Amino acid sequence: MVTSFHAQISRILNIPAGQVERTIGLLGEGATIPFISRYRKEVTGGLDEVQIGNIKDQLDKLTELKKRKESILSSIEEQGKLTPELKKRIEDSWDSTEIEDLYLPYKPKRITKAEIARKKGLEPLARIVMMQNERDLPARVAAFIKGEVKNAEEALQGARDIIAEWVNENEEARNVVRNSFSHTAVITSKVIKGKEEEGAKYLDYFEFSETLNRISSHRLLALRRGETEGILRVSISPDTTGCLDRLKRRFVKGRGETSDQVSIAVDDSFKRLLKPSIETEFANLSKAKADEEAIRVFTENLRQLLLAPPLGQKRVLGVDPGYRTGCKLVCLDAQGALLHNEAIYPHPPQNEKSKAAAKVAQLVATYAIDAIAIGNGTASRETEQFITNIRYDRKVQVFVVSENGASIYSASKIARDEFPEYDVTVRGAVSIGRRLMDPLAELVKIDPKSIGVGQYQHDVDQSKLKESLDRVVESCVNRVGVNVNTASKYLLTYVSGLGPTLAENVVTYIKENGAYTVVVTKSMGRAAFRFIDAPYSKEWFVDGKNEVSADWSVIRTRVSESGASVSSLVTGYDMFRDIIFGNNRKPDLLQFRKYAIVESSRYQNIPRTIQNVFLNSKLDADFIKDTIIQSMDDNEFVVDLSYYRNQIETFEQEYSDVMLWIKQDKNGVIPVRKQADTVIKNYRMLLFAEKQIKNGRQHLNYSERVARLKLPELEEQLLQLKEEAERFTRLLGEEKSKFDSERDKLLKLSGSIESDLKKIREKRKYYEQEHIDEVISRVNREPALKYELESLNKVYNELTSTYRDVISKYSLMEQSIDADLARFENEINKRVLCLENELGKRIAELTKKTNGQTDEVRSVYEEKLKTLADIKEQLLEEISNLKQQKTRVECTAHFKDEIRDCEERLRNISSEEKDTAVKVDRLKLECDRLRQKSEAETMAVEKESDAKIDEVLRCRKQLDAEIESLNVLINSSKGSFCEWLDKNKPGWQESIGKIADEKLILYNQNLSPELSTDEGSSLYGVKINLAEVQRELRSPEQLKAEFKAKSSERDEYTRKISLLNEEKTKRTEEIKNKYRKQISSISAERHLIEIQLQQYPLQIKNIKAEQASWERKESEWKRNRLDEIETLIGGKEKERQKCCNNEELLKQEREKRILQIYEEQRKAEKKERSAVDIEKHAAHKELSDRRMDADNRKKELRKLQNEELNGKGADTSVINSYKSKIDTIKSELDYISQKQSFVWNYEKDKRELFEHEPELRDKKKNNEMHLDELAEKYALRKNKLTGQYENVKNSINENSAERDAIKNDLCVLENFRKDEGFCPPESYTPEELPTNKPCGKIVEELKSLIVSLGKDTENFKKSINLFNSNFTERNTFSFPQSLSCDSDYMDFASNLCEFVENNKITEYQNRISERYVNIIRRISKETGELTQSESLINKTIKDINDDFIKRNFAGVIRSIELRPLQSNDKLMQLLIEIKNFNDENTFNMGEMDLFSQNSRENVNLKAVKYLNAFSKLLKDEPSRKNLVVSDTFNLKFRIIENDNDTGWVEKIANVGSDGTDILVKAMVNIMLINVFKEKVSRKFGDFKVHCMMDEIGKLHPNNVKGILEFANCRNILLINSSPTTYNVEDYKYTYLLSKDAKSNTRVVPLLTRK
Repeated sequence: MVTSFHAQISRILNIPAGQVERTIGLLGEGATIPFISRYRKEVTGGLDEVQIGNIKDQLDKLTELKKRKESILSSIEEQGKLTPELKKRIEDSWDSTEIEDLYLPYKPKRITKAEIARKKGLEPLARIVMMQNERDLPARVAAFIKGEVKNAEEALQGARDIIAEWVNENEEARNVVRNSFSHTAVITSKVIKGKEEEGAKYLDYFEFSETLNRISSHRLLALRRGETEGILRVSISPDTTGCLDRLKRRFVKGRGETSDQVSIAVDDSFKRLLKPSIETEFANLSKAKADEEAIRVFTENLRQLLLAPPLGQKRVLGVDPGYRTGCKLVCLDAQGALLHNEAIYPHPPQNEKSKAAAKVAQLVATYAIDAIAIGNGTASRETEQFITNIRYDRKVQVFVVSENGASIYSASKIARDEFPEYDVTVRGAVSIGRRLMDPLAELVKIDPKSIGVGQYQHDVDQSKLKESLDRVVESCVNRVGVNVNTASKYLLTYVSGLGPTLAENVVTYIKENGAYTVVVTKSMGRAAFRFIDAPYSKEWFVDGKNEVSADWSVIRTRVSESGASVSSLVTGYDMFRDIIFGNNRKPDLLQFRKYAIVESSRYQNIPRTIQNVFLNSKLDADFIKDTIIQSMDDNEFVVDLSYYRNQIETFEQEYSDVMLWIKQDKNGVIPVRKQADTVIKNYRMLLFAEKQIKNGRQHLNYSERVARLKLPELEEQLLQLKEEAERFTRLLGEEKSKFDSERDKLLKLSGSIESDLKKIREKRKYYEQEHIDEVISRVNREPALKYELESLNKVYNELTSTYRDVISKYSLMEQSIDADLARFENEINKRVLCLENELGKRIAELTKKTNGQTDEVRSVYEEKLKTLADIKEQLLEEISNLKQQKTRVECTAHFKDEIRDCEERLRNISSEEKDTAVKVDRLKLECDRLRQKSEAETMAVEKESDAKIDEVLRCRKQLDAEIESLNVLINSSKGSFCEWLDKNKPGWQESIGKIADEKLILYNQNLSPELSTDEGSSLYGVKINLAEVQRELRSPEQLKAEFKAKSSERDEYTRKISLLNEEKTKRTEEIKNKYRKQISSISAERHLIEIQLQQYPLQIKNIKAEQASWERKESEWKRNRLDEIETLIGGKEKERQKCCNNEELLKQEREKRILQIYEEQRKAEKKERSAVDIEKHAAHKELSDRRMDADNRKKELRKLQNEELNGKGADTSVINSYKSKIDTIKSELDYISQKQSFVWNYEKDKRELFEHEPELRDKKKNNEMHLDELAEKYALRKNKLTGQYENVKNSINENSAERDAIKNDLCVLENFRKDEGFCPPESYTPEELPTNKPCGKIVEELKSLIVSLGKDTENFKKSINLFNSNFTERNTFSFPQSLSCDSDYMDFASNLCEFVENNKITEYQNRISERYVNIIRRISKETGELTQSESLINKTIKDINDDFIKRNFAGVIRSIELRPLQSNDKLMQLLIEIKNFNDENTFNMGEMDLFSQNSRENVNLKAVKYLNAFSKLLKDEPSRKNLVVSDTFNLKFRIIENDNDTGWVEKIANVGSDGTDILVKAMVNIMLINVFKEKVSRKFGDFKVHCMMDEIGKLHPNNVKGILEFANCRNILLINSSPTTYNVEDYKYTYLLSKDAKSNTRVVPLLTRK
């Protein structure tokens, strides 16, 4: 499992991943938090203790979680159930709760109800029930009633148990319950029955409840303590109803039997499994949170206690007060060491006040006590009063200190180790006293939780408490610092970098490194050595009688009594020499480490050189060179190549990395910076996209809640609207029925009027056809005709009265003819009448039939016409509605809301854009203000600190001058006039000391004083009285004491400067961190807002495009709608026209049918009439024939009459004329008589019909008006109701559409949330943001954003990978190269943003330039220091050459000469070149920028070239550790022996004969010893070196004498002898050898053997 804790910790703590990674590396190496925070700031990037502590806490948590994950994976894999998906989820998750939820189904369990049910074979039934689609559950259950399952209820119970376990192990279900606990959990406590009195202190919690997330930590801990003690019963409960509802919504589907079973199982799972499990989880979480808060309080209390100001190094009397057992007193010195202990009894029952007071006063006086510390325990106040009432011989401060934990300490192993011989009471009193002197140093010895730092400290997690308190102690110790010379090993243990062993070693070393004595004794016949860890004391060896003892047991006893210790026996000189010269790295020599004189092996050159003088070894120029060099100074200067190797190792990498940010391509573009800008831009776009997605999810939550609240409202509104629609439908039906009824009445009346008018038309037409006017006119002439007929009859009678007989005769004959004709005519008429009657009957039948057919046709066609009329009316209404709709469409904006929404959004975005721009400017100003404030505060702090440091530096400088003056005097004291006076002139201080100048006289080494025989009171012959001269003289010891005091004071100043610098750094860093966090936060906000600001133009463009789209859609919709309505109107018009046409066709068809019927009737009637007419014609013809015959007969008669009358003389023409007129009038009157009934009928019709025609027409018109009015009113009412109905219907459609849209949106939302690709579990958020967008649109936008985010993330990663390709794994900026997960990339980009925004490249540029320029300077400085001895070396070589020429005694050796040459060491040559380069650029090196591209580029390139060359040479010689002075030159020598010339060589095996060879080498080595001795003696003056010479027999006697003189003249004494015994008692006299004022050896008798 690959883990990257640093990335996760970086994300959790918001610390750059590189800093976290490096900090984790340091922690892994064992570094402590204070050590890292103080001494590895360059590695961690300046992280403080709190941040590093947080990193360590997170690292521990993640490490523990990693182990847990490995254990879980192993467990699941052993079960064979580990799928790749499950493995990936567990490996990818770092949430312990989620991991445990994933593991829960696979976690080994005890026998559960579900497991028992599974063993009964009920798991398949549980699956069937869980699917909730089984319709016949009892039948399916019956199949499982077998074996151990006795009945259906048992089977169902087992299935429910399994389902309950499934629900409990379901991750989402646990999260539902967990979420409910998180938001609604209430913690409740009740007292256990019968525990009321015992738990009285918990009275407040007997009936207690509070929201879990609001309860304070101390209350929670009190509840848990009460629970632990068995007083309280504590429980945590969520909103059970709401929680169960959410669980059932998730698991229960439908309302069938299976759903009921699942519901019961969910209830059982919640109450029996889920709730107890999550309750335990939240109990632990809340307890952990309370522990954390309590521990925080404890740590702060402890910090304040530890950082209490100490009294300091003063002598203290510690008092542990008490009554019966007395008060324990301990006297402590200034370092806290126990000097004395005693008990006093000033309180009852003893009441020895006076005795106790006297004892306290005595102790204060005896041990010079400065302060008294009294414990605050039992009898504290009484003891304080008692102590303060005592009178002391000095001013003594009295303090009362806390003794919490003192008893714990007194019985601890630490106390036993410190004071093994004292009891616990003494140890406790010592602890009290030391707490006053230094609380921190003393309290660290006590278990922190025993100090008493707060309540409930025993109730919290003890391991976390100890870790936190230990960390506080460590922090305080490292913050305050310790005096390493006085600190205990327990205090040093908490110092960064010191463990228990090293702390103990430090204490041991300090204890051991003091003055010591070497005792030389005899063992096994050889010299042996012992070391005593104390300065020499005469009393060890010489008793009061001045007698010396050689008995070692006596000496050991005396040494032990003095308090010193003796080392084991050192049996060999080699071992002794290794100890003295510091070669004590061997394990068996570690105990002698303190006895080393020096720690440098070069001081061994004296014995080594002496040893080589007479050895037959090769003569080596390197050895000669090293000897010369080491003779020049005590401290040979060394160039540490390891330092440079570490410092310059990464130069090439750092330089190339930084140059990437500076170097431009051919287009003047810096590719890396451009790529970085791309990464930052993509990163900020991702952040903005993530923010949009987060806001979108919050919008979605709000929209979902609104939608779910609105859905029932819409359903209710739909029901109301449907009822309203039904009401309007009913009203429309009622209006239609009412309209149809009234219309039918009017139509019926209209039909009646139309029938009458038609009848009138038909009658008029009939009368017109019968020429009614002519008939009436002829009928109206009837009276006139009758009157005229009467007149004519009178005239005719008068004319025929003469001829009456003739006329009567003929008249009778005519009447007979007329009568016959009349009879015949009557018969004919009768027959014709019969025919006409028959014809009338037949015509009546035909008419009836025709009328029936026409009525039938009319009724048929009336129905059709009525249907068409209805259709026409409906079409007209529809056309009218469509026209109204068209008007509404023309006047209505369909997408008005959308367009208005776009306009509103545009206004809002424009306003937001302005506000955001103002906000960006304000944030920029705020950043600038904070930066300026940070700089101002930093400058103020630096100025203040620099002023303090300057003051301290001034004081230290002044002190340095005083110390230097003292140092000069001290260095001059050895062999000075003052020393001589001490030895030879006792009491000189009162004489010459009062007038002699210290520097010029007393500490002058060149005065060669001698005792004079003159009076001691004279001075060059002048006697003066010096009694009045007051002068304090300083002895060397006083000078040393003063020097030590001044040095301590200087160290204090140095420490103070260090503390001031640390304080300055800390304060400036605190200021920078304080403002950096604020600036970083504001910058992050500003960048997000800037990204948002950049999005506004695009959003405005998109909204405008959307608005244009809506307007285009509006136009298209309006056009399409109008076209659609026009099409519909056209279609309806066509339909209406078609109806009209159909109506006309029907009317025509009806008329045609009626005409056809009438035609058929006419034809039938014609046929009948034709038949009758034929018969009538025959009858009329017959009548006409008879008439004609009658007329002929009458004519014959008239003719006869006329003839007769003529014969009688009558005027027949007149008579005939009147007769003709009378006949004509009669004929007319007959016509009138026939037409009289016709006229009467006409008059009747005229009266009844024709005269009423205008009235009928008016009625018809009124009726038509009433019809129109009725139709209009109906249309209005119908339109109104239809409009309302349409509105309701539209509302129904809109609400239905909205409801369906919401349902669809919720369905889309559900699918969206089920899709873990779009909604992973970690994306859940309960937060909401108001929005007007529906869920579907938000989901669509979120999907788009998430998909875009994926693409943008890929582009983002590619841009990072492209940027990262410029750098290597170990790049200068710690850019991580192995980025695996998204968080790594995000952390990388975040760090890069910070890097670019804070212009870190400039910091790197300046820092690297400064660092390597300083390295160049240091190289130059160290090379200069390394080569500064060149002239001295040349002088020394010249002196050696001159010395040989001057003192050469051997004639065979003509010349011994040394010659220095330039070094051929490439590394040395390069350093010299670098030094020369630095010297050439001395005045502008401070301005050097290795990365500048200006006119100094050549200088920069040269510097870079030198640094690269230096780095390469160091890599080529990895084992080379340093450069020394010997590397600065080569040395060759030349020896001419007789005629043998060696030439200039570096090594010679032998020179001439054996004796000559030894002589040459001896002379060379003696010269070298002399050089070394002379150089060393510059400080102490010349001294003698004694060399044992065993090989002198190899030399010629002349050469022996010459070599002895050659050596002796240089104070190198060659001795060829040895003592005969090593027993001191065998020698009668023992002398002390010392030097006189002229450095001559003086022999003083010391001991005399008895």
